[in-house]
Amino acid sequence: MERPTTRILVIDSEGSSRPILRQLEATGHYEFTCTKDLRAVQTLMRWEPLVVLLHVPQEKARAEDAFDCPDTLKDQLPVVVMSRAADTGLYLVAMTSGAFDYFTSYTPLDEIMQILNAAVRWRRAQAA
Repeated sequence: MERPTTRILVIDSEGSSRPILRQLEATGHYEFTCTKDLRAVQTLMRWEPLVVLLHVPQEKARAEDAFDCPDTLKDQLPVVVMSRAADTGLYLVAMTSGAFDYFTSYTPLDEIMQILNAAVRWRRAQAA
C-alpha cells in the first residue's frame, strides 16, 4: 500500500475524534498525529502536516478556549474544526476565528473527505 500523502495534525483534548480518524485512516489517504495540548502544536509542525483538524470539546467553556488555535495557525495551515454537536453558535465562532471549514460528527465520511481534500488543495496552492 502506498504511503498516505495527506498529513493531518489533530488537536483533540477529549480523544473523542478517534472513531472518525479510524474511518479516514482506513481509506489509505490520510496520516494523523494527535495532541491534546495546544502548546505542543508548534513542535508538531516539524512533522509538516498539510491540515490541522481541531476537535472542539463538548464543554462550552473549554470549547471557546479551543478557538485560539485557528487564530494562531490560520496563517500557516488551514484549520478544519470538528464538533460532536450541530451548534450554529460554535460554527460561527469557528469561522470568525479563521477556521477553513467546520463539520460535525454527523457529517458523512465522503463529505468529511471532501472538506479535508479542499483544505489540502488550498494549502498546496498557498505554498506554490
